[in-house]
Amino acid sequence: MTAEVAAQLRKPFEANEIGKLPKVTCRACRDSPSKNCSQHSKERCRTCGNWMTSAHMHVDYVGHAELTDRLLQVDREWSWKPMATNHDGVPFLDTFGGLWIELTIAGVMRLGYGHADGKKGGDAIKEAIGDALRNAGMRFGIALDLWGAKFEAEAAAEFAAAAEFEEPQPEQQAPPPSPVEQPALEHAAMVNQYQHRKMHALWRELGYDGEQNRLVRLDVTAKILRLPDLDTSAALTEAQANSVIAALEQRLAKVKQQAAQPEPEAAHEQSS
Repeated sequence: MTAEVAAQLRKPFEANEIGKLPKVTCRACRDSPSKNCSQHSKERCRTCGNWMTSAHMHVDYVGHAELTDRLLQVDREWSWKPMATNHDGVPFLDTFGGLWIELTIAGVMRLGYGHADGKKGGDAIKEAIGDALRNAGMRFGIALDLWGAKFEAEAAAEFAAAAEFEEPQPEQQAPPPSPVEQPALEHAAMVNQYQHRKMHALWRELGYDGEQNRLVRLDVTAKILRLPDLDTSAALTEAQANSVIAALEQRLAKVKQQAAQPEPEAAHEQSS
């Protein structure tokens, strides 16, 4: 891949090529079966046209058609393929409706992951493919300027600073290695695909999935493991991944328990 091709991929999209994606900002609304809590009403949004909770914001995104057009402009022979297929030879979708793909542009291949975001049937397949292409394309720099700050910046910062993750139980944590055992860590089993999927599912339920919250997830993961910093979850060992999963499960259970508790009745003023 030449510097010219890379620059073409990074070229900003025009305003008419950028859509508006609604993002719910209230955790109670996200957890509610009706997708709105007692504090927020459902209404027709004038910006995105969706009938949903009033507690939402909009983020800029590039659609499947606009992404495909960019790829064709840069490399007419670009291609993608699923990382796995099922017994019928069609792309394999995991239990979350997610799809791992290999996207190749100008001879360079990079991975991407997409999911159907609750859709069913044929729409779910198309959604997973489009989401995976956008995810993989971001790794080439496509629409990279739209990620990050435009997403839940304030909520993400609050989550990273104040999320109260309980420490995993002792039997769920691997003891710290002794100086004699330290070299053996070079051959320790690394985080596996099942653990990656489990962590992804838990982060999604907590409301912090997606590339926009990547730094938040890494900061919290480092906090759970008491590490000074963490550049990528791929560097975790199986034991560390299990500790993260245990902490996320405890946090999710606490959030669900709090959401299930009835709201206190307003105190009645007593006449004097």
